[in-house]
Amino acid sequence: MLRFIYGPLPHIKMNRKKWIKYILLTGFLILVGYAFILFQYGSIDFKGTLSTKYHKIENSTDQIIETNFFKLKTPENWTHLFGGYGTEGDPFGTFQTCKGVIHYEYGHWAPTYNEDDGIYRYTVDKKTINRFQINITKNEEGEIGIHIPMQNEMKSSFTLYLDKSVSNNFDELLNGIKELEFK
Repeated sequence: MLRFIYGPLPHIKMNRKKWIKYILLTGFLILVGYAFILFQYGSIDFKGTLSTKYHKIENSTDQIIETNFFKLKTPENWTHLFGGYGTEGDPFGTFQTCKGVIHYEYGHWAPTYNEDDGIYRYTVDKKTINRFQINITKNEEGEIGIHIPMQNEMKSSFTLYLDKSVSNNFDELLNGIKELEFK
């Protein structure tokens, strides 16, 4: 009874100090992790990222990544981070792969890669994959970009930005485009 009147025992105070230190350290680590993510990927819309669904394909090493805008077949080790809506209102995000980070934008203001460009020095190859006409862009550095103009059920165009990561994952992306569905 006297313990409660005169306050906690000394060893309980010491434990309280340790807990406060652990809480502050954990908060600091979370803040540093969040700053790293913002620095690495720009911005992340947590609601959009957490609403991403991953559907495992039986007897396969592939999965279907279902976002609020499209479904894309990818290897099962890929993850999706939704970046939010750009200044023009177009949704954008990234796919995290073992071979790099692929940036995409689903909107009217993304690069179209419609024709060869002498200023930026890239060439465009137009192909039809399944039901989509796509533009595959290649530059002198070996980077590849993919643009799918608005067609079929699409509400806008879809662009995978010209980058080495797209080059490194090119075959996987072409396989995914074969079964790509837009909402």
